[in-house]
Amino acid sequence: MLEMLIWTVAIAFAFSCLVVVFLIASIKPQPRSHPQRRTIRRLTSYQKRLFNERVTKQLAGELLQLLNHDQTAATNLINQTILANPDKSLNQCFEKVIYEIQRSRG
Repeated sequence: MLEMLIWTVAIAFAFSCLVVVFLIASIKPQPRSHPQRRTIRRLTSYQKRLFNERVTKQLAGELLQLLNHDQTAATNLINQTILANPDKSLNQCFEKVIYEIQRSRG
């Protein structure tokens, strides 16, 4: 009788250990906050503003012409300017990028 009780307790303990291991394995770890992720979050909040505000075709065309129609470079420069100047409008950011490119070329 005692031997049967010991086996029952041992099986119950093993089963409870398996349940705990299964529960621990099913929990997804929370991703750590990286500075790049914060930047992306900030960018997406500004991208909402990009869709609500229209840039004049003249400014966008002028910027692309200065960059030899390199859309990736234009997007990167605009995004950096938006992050550095969150209080400025999108048209002002385009004007700032165009001015800085023209100033650097002399």
